[in-house]
Amino acid sequence: MKAVLNWVKANPIIVICMFLMLAALGVLATVHVQGDSFRKELKDRQNEIQKIESFKNTGIIIPAPNPNDPPQRLNITVNRAAISELQAMYRKLEGEYKTIFEKAVDHNRMGHLPMLDQLFPHPNNSPTAAFRARPEYRRSFAPKMFEPYSKSADYPQLNAKPAPSADNIKDVETAVEQEYLTTMFIPAKARNQLTPDEEKVLKQRQTAARIKFLRDYAAQIHLYAQTNMTAAGFPFAVDAWSAPTMTERPTEGQLWMGQMGLWVQQDIARVIQATNRVDDATANVMVAPIKRLLSVRIARPYVGIASADGKIVADRAKAASEANINSLLPDNFGISASGRQSNPIYDVWHVEVTMIIDAQRLPEIFANLNRTNFMTVLDLEMQDIDEFAALREGYVYGIGDIVQTRMMIETLWLREWTAELMPDMVRQDLNIPERVKPAAPARP
Repeated sequence: MKAVLNWVKANPIIVICMFLMLAALGVLATVHVQGDSFRKELKDRQNEIQKIESFKNTGIIIPAPNPNDPPQRLNITVNRAAISELQAMYRKLEGEYKTIFEKAVDHNRMGHLPMLDQLFPHPNNSPTAAFRARPEYRRSFAPKMFEPYSKSADYPQLNAKPAPSADNIKDVETAVEQEYLTTMFIPAKARNQLTPDEEKVLKQRQTAARIKFLRDYAAQIHLYAQTNMTAAGFPFAVDAWSAPTMTERPTEGQLWMGQMGLWVQQDIARVIQATNRVDDATANVMVAPIKRLLSVRIARPYVGIASADGKIVADRAKAASEANINSLLPDNFGISASGRQSNPIYDVWHVEVTMIIDAQRLPEIFANLNRTNFMTVLDLEMQDIDEFAALREGYVYGIGDIVQTRMMIETLWLREWTAELMPDMVRQDLNIPERVKPAAPARP
């Protein structure tokens, strides 16, 4: 120990330097520790600043004022006022959506009454309902849809008749001939006794009488159509299960498909009724845009989830339901020009309609299609017809460019109301959840 002290006394400068070095190391350690803490504090403050900046410049997406425009992207400062304003905006949008949807449901449901009271949703609850539905279903087509207009009717009316038959026209010509032969000659002549000039006069009179008869007949109706369900050319599609010769009880599925098909075809009748102004007694087929109804056929029921024969494919229905329940409805342009297909919100039906119309009045027909229950024309074909040949067959179409059209029309049916009426078997096929059964009443 004495030697160490002697060495320290002999080397004071070295001792001082060593002391300073040790002190410096202590200071460096302290600075390092404090520096890490300072850097951490600076980093934390920077994160807070960035968070504040993010609140001052937050991107949001809001719906555009015009529904057809894309959503708007805005940068806003997030604060209590902005949050309250956004909440108010979305509450308003939710209220508007509910109002619009309720109106859409009411519009979609309007005028679509079941063919028979208490038939749906449980046809099997009444032993006779299915059998009573058969004649009522057929009456819904004929005579109901061909009747003259009545304001009190709860179904469409077309005031339609077929063209006069050849026998009707022949009777008119025969009456003219008899009058001519018996009143113009003394004594009366037989047809084979007429001179060429007299024969020419007779034919002119017959032609004039035939045209007058046909025009008077056309002035009493708003549409030409075959009204006899058993005759060739009956325009509407009537399901086979309703035939009077059928003895088996219709199934729930047949009754429902028949009801839906009837509603689809009634909507086509409503379009014709509105377009041809059937409620106007001064209008008639000669001035109407739609001259003759040739055919209405259900082309594709439950588009996207039905097979070629119209039967619902459960696997397709389930896949469509699961795919759409939590996402936007996908368009499938392999199915149709619109891309729409049946899904948990609405069902899609396609109907093919063939008519003879005035081509210059097509805009009126399209306008009434759009007004009537969410209808869209997917395809349109036109071909000229021989109006003089039609006149010889008894059809008076009036003035205009008369053509025959074939339209493929899409109709939409909101499940918000149709699902309430669907039989359980149909709901199961469409993968619609079971009805909520009412709770059992509490014991007294």
